[in-house]
Amino acid sequence: MDRHAKTLLHSREILRLTAAALREVLVRDSLCASEIDVFDVVREWVLHNNDRDAVPLLSGAVRWSLLSHEDLVNRVRSSNLLPSDDILDILATKMREGNALSHLHRGLFEPEVNVATPEMNATVVRGEMSGSLLDGDATNYGQDHGYTRHVIPDKHDADKSACIQVKLGSPCIINHIRMLLWDRDLRSYSYYVELSNDEVHWTKVVDYSHFACRSWQEIYFAQCTVQHIRVVGTRNTANRSFHLVKLEAKFSKNVPEFKSGDKYLGFVVPKENVASLAKFASVVEGVSRSRHALINGSLDYDWDNGYCCHQIGSGAIVVQLNQPYFLSSLRLLLWDVDDRTYTYVIHTSANNRDWRLIVDTRDSQRQSWQTHQFNQQVVSFIKLTGTSNSANEVFHVVHLEAPCQVPLVSGAGSALPVEREADVVPPNDLAAPDVLIDVEFHDDEPPHLAMAIGPNPGAVIVAGLNNNRVIHQGPAMDVDEDRNRQQQRRIRPRLGPPSRAH
Repeated sequence: MDRHAKTLLHSREILRLTAAALREVLVRDSLCASEIDVFDVVREWVLHNNDRDAVPLLSGAVRWSLLSHEDLVNRVRSSNLLPSDDILDILATKMREGNALSHLHRGLFEPEVNVATPEMNATVVRGEMSGSLLDGDATNYGQDHGYTRHVIPDKHDADKSACIQVKLGSPCIINHIRMLLWDRDLRSYSYYVELSNDEVHWTKVVDYSHFACRSWQEIYFAQCTVQHIRVVGTRNTANRSFHLVKLEAKFSKNVPEFKSGDKYLGFVVPKENVASLAKFASVVEGVSRSRHALINGSLDYDWDNGYCCHQIGSGAIVVQLNQPYFLSSLRLLLWDVDDRTYTYVIHTSANNRDWRLIVDTRDSQRQSWQTHQFNQQVVSFIKLTGTSNSANEVFHVVHLEAPCQVPLVSGAGSALPVEREADVVPPNDLAAPDVLIDVEFHDDEPPHLAMAIGPNPGAVIVAGLNNNRVIHQGPAMDVDEDRNRQQQRRIRPRLGPPSRAH
């Protein structure tokens, strides 16, 4: 019925409904019809049934503020369905508030269905290289294809209106947008999203202009009816282009808690673990055989595999979340195959530049699982820094999750209280993520650690849990290891792969 509302409202059969039944049809948010068509049905029903007593009941089904000024003055006024004073009040309200989303426009309601597709007649109306944005292919993209882009203006550009804009096939009721930012390297983007029905009045639903985001983005907001989606990129840590690979829009039945205030508009307060590969988090600093061993959800680990580490006194382990979240807890598993103990500190950041200390265990030795609670705050990056290891000089962590996925005990962990919100730095001060350095090997048996990630590409740790040898100097290294791990390792420099940008 909703999809074919226009045909239904112009049929003679609808005039045979009772006033109560007609009202039930017309009050639906999902009735895909213009408000002038709804008004015309009410007027025709009253004339056809000669029932002026039903006017108060049926007039309540018409969303008068959605009618144009011309229709209110001419068609509504001449129908005598509303007193002239009521029409004046409606006009005054329209002048004061505008035709914004708060008026609850009607729209197509298809729960869990992506309405931003060519099959639903959605189109990209602004943005360069727009052919693939709505095609549903989230795997076939690279340096020069598979994304839509716009130039991010700077302070010297006269035109500040650059954006990517999608027009849906019809007004639709949605509360969830998914977007894939180009993520073939470790760059981050900043952006905000606005929605509209008429391309005149825009409502901002999320603002990550001052925060680092990467890969898939999950944006939630109060349900509303929209036909236009505008994404405005404000920052790319690699260059001045904003690259969007995919965009989806839908009404989701399961919506997490999110902030609605101006300062942190649209920020999600998650219950599930967002420091995970499944949620598109990334390890941007640290050392391990498998880059994402820390966040891949596996608890299969031993002396050689299944952990991430760093040399104590040099560097840290840093995880970047796919987007900023409000967090108040985390849990980690320290390597515990033997009885060694560790101490460490944990910092969080919203921008990879300004860090806040939230956990400090330097006064107590820790083993195995550790749970920490802290005051709720915006988190985009989590930094784990080991300060001691009773066995050697390397800090090893098997698993990280945030928020904590087990029931919390009041006062768990050694978190530090946070007295105020973090200051937000301007977008131009947003720190770029560090570059991943892959280490090649020339023997059947590689050293314990086979990948280095961090700000110093020459800092490659060649160390396992029994061996704390560290090589600090030089460019990225090739490592030849004798089969006997007690023999001297031979290190020779290797130039890293050339970096490319698009």
